[in-house]
Amino acid sequence: MSRFIIPNRNVKGLPNNVLGYGQGFTFTSTAGYQRITDFSDLALKTLNDQLEQLWVRTQSRDPQTGDYSTTALMVGAELANPRIMGRAMFAGKPQVRYVSSAGNDSNDGLTEQTPFCSILCALQSLPMICDQGAVIYCDAPSSGRYFERLWASIPLCGDLRIVGRQRVTFVGSIRFGPAFTGTIAFENFVFQGTCEELVEVVSPGASVSFHTCDFVMGGDGCRGILARGGSVAALGCGFYGCGLGAIEAWDMGRIGMHNCVGSGNGFALKAEGCAIAVQSGTRPVAVTPSIAQEGGVILGTATASAGTAVTHLGYRERVFSSTATMSALDLEFLEDPSPAQGKDRVTGKEYKGYWVFDSQDVITQLSGKTPVAGRIQLKRKPGAGTKDRVKVYLYLHSHTGPMGDAVVGGPLGNVASLAPDESQWAPVTSASIQAIQSGYTRGYAVYSPISGEELEFYSQAEYPADLWVVYQ
Repeated sequence: MSRFIIPNRNVKGLPNNVLGYGQGFTFTSTAGYQRITDFSDLALKTLNDQLEQLWVRTQSRDPQTGDYSTTALMVGAELANPRIMGRAMFAGKPQVRYVSSAGNDSNDGLTEQTPFCSILCALQSLPMICDQGAVIYCDAPSSGRYFERLWASIPLCGDLRIVGRQRVTFVGSIRFGPAFTGTIAFENFVFQGTCEELVEVVSPGASVSFHTCDFVMGGDGCRGILARGGSVAALGCGFYGCGLGAIEAWDMGRIGMHNCVGSGNGFALKAEGCAIAVQSGTRPVAVTPSIAQEGGVILGTATASAGTAVTHLGYRERVFSSTATMSALDLEFLEDPSPAQGKDRVTGKEYKGYWVFDSQDVITQLSGKTPVAGRIQLKRKPGAGTKDRVKVYLYLHSHTGPMGDAVVGGPLGNVASLAPDESQWAPVTSASIQAIQSGYTRGYAVYSPISGEELEFYSQAEYPADLWVVYQ
């Protein structure tokens, strides 16, 4: 029989655990994370190769002993479904999610009656390996557009479609990080860019395609799509106002363009540093049709076509970053400014939190601008707490206490619920950003109950957060 060693890397002074024998096995540990380092079974070795960069977070805890346990790994039998960072690893069946402006991110997104309100939340809810495919259906929002920073750094593999059931306007930016692999297709979207690159793909294992979509940018210095790895294809799409260029590939990136149109672009295609670009049918009107340099290759030919111009709405974005530290041992703050504290008006529980964003930075950088939407990225530290997921509360805060209802976690329904080592972009209202911008409030503060396991969410934690603001 095989014997496996699980080191308790997160707990000092504890001996290694030894896994058992038989058709299946479990292990227990007071550590929240385990990693398999000694293998004599090919199936487990294959699994480890897939999870090489991940810490496995077991998702159950014995209420009597307090030990974690897992039944995720099986020897000589079917491989069960482990959970990584709060997400199932294998789908087991086709996945469907729904997104609507009438929904909220505390829903499960599994039916049209319980949709998410953000595409990113729908994406994060999917298992890591969607071996039988997945589709996310998006309704056109009643407000006319989605404001999202769709930065997918989560591990995800499989064939995924994100479909606008009507013509959907997306305001923001899209980025696929190195952990993203597999195939993803966008259909029937109008993308309004808010930064230099509307779409950026850095994963060498990603294959991203856009079907009947429009890419609308703000002019000089703006690029529609940048592929720094993987492959990107635009099929029947329009590119407008991409002052720098429509589609560009670097290094080992691969790009394709078929039957596309557009105007106001610096170049239509660019391949640089061993990148490959392919064109056919029609291409957008551009100052320079195509550029190949430093080993880049462009294949095929295409005829310029302007199409029907789409106007940029004038939105831009700004990102504010903040980090604070809190110790659960003495409930004191390890750095200025002073702690925020108060009582929950419903439960009566005492709360402590810390400033996430100070008003002065927001006032300075958004002077003369009108915030129209925002999202805040909240991250739970690796190994924090004993719960699978904990709720996060975000309040506007004066110098002495919280003001009004929670901006996140309150009656708006946009509850942030995080597993260990997981981050989430939760929507915040433009009114709350304007309150900070005007100096009416000190800033945002994060809260958690002092009693209960939720406190471990913050224990000995360096807690990073990003505030993303779209303005005009």
